[in-house]
Amino acid sequence: MYACNHVKSTPETDSLFDTIRQLCYLIRVKSRAITRILLQCISSPWISRLYGRLTRIRHPRSLARFMIRNFRRSYGIDMSRFQGSAEDYPSLADFFVRPFDPGTVTLEPMADHLLCPADGRLSDIETVTSDQATQVKGMAYSLTELIGDHPEFSPGWHVATIYLSPSDYHRFHHPVNADVVRVRRMGGSRFPVNSLGTGAIPRLFVRNERVVIHYHVAGVPLYFVAVGATFVGGIHLTLPCPRSPKEGWMAINRPVRQLHELGRFDLGSTILMVLPASLADPVSLPSGHPVRVGTPLFRLNTP
Repeated sequence: MYACNHVKSTPETDSLFDTIRQLCYLIRVKSRAITRILLQCISSPWISRLYGRLTRIRHPRSLARFMIRNFRRSYGIDMSRFQGSAEDYPSLADFFVRPFDPGTVTLEPMADHLLCPADGRLSDIETVTSDQATQVKGMAYSLTELIGDHPEFSPGWHVATIYLSPSDYHRFHHPVNADVVRVRRMGGSRFPVNSLGTGAIPRLFVRNERVVIHYHVAGVPLYFVAVGATFVGGIHLTLPCPRSPKEGWMAINRPVRQLHELGRFDLGSTILMVLPASLADPVSLPSGHPVRVGTPLFRLNTP
């Protein structure tokens, strides 16, 4: 047996420990600063546009197949839920947005629930009473900046965040039977939305390019935010949508059906849903829980 002897505190040892603590702090600060610089370098939209052009290469066919094969192998993508085989897709971009096989995947509406619109991971469902939501511990962002609107948050609102990795299904669906009132495009940066990006970039969700869909569910507002990311070549909707943030809100005023396709990302990204607490109650799911299109997230309180 070995005895564990405590080091006797002296001015010399205290000074040494203070120096070590200061060095550790500086290393953490510099590491975060370097990470932010590197993420700034890859967040420019032109890099994502260039990447998008590369993924749309169809010829030579051998090159397109090589990119698809390596992407599938890198992310361990199971094709059992999707149409065709990986070899059937003419480009990596087409493979990104591969559709479900209707003979294998059946999407079942649940009119009394607000359902998950995409495959991914439920980062969190947070209830807020002010204009601040949590990005990660110690880092917040403004909801009014996120959605481009100014509702009153004091009665309580829910914020659900769903992260889509590059390996996930990249299409997303209407979470509920509702009326789409209007749509707008916002932001411009394309920082990564994985844990590296959200932990290093303040206000990431309100800086990145995004599309906001404003629904009315029995007259109650619901905001759906599709957030772009690094290498996401675009956010595309099945609804009309402004091409530029300068265009502001575009009126739609169209009823939509739950689980009908709403749009797609050209690579993994993040979806946020912002809704009054009076509209629905969260289903009990832990943070980080894997979810799929149609997973119940909230039980509606509407008649």
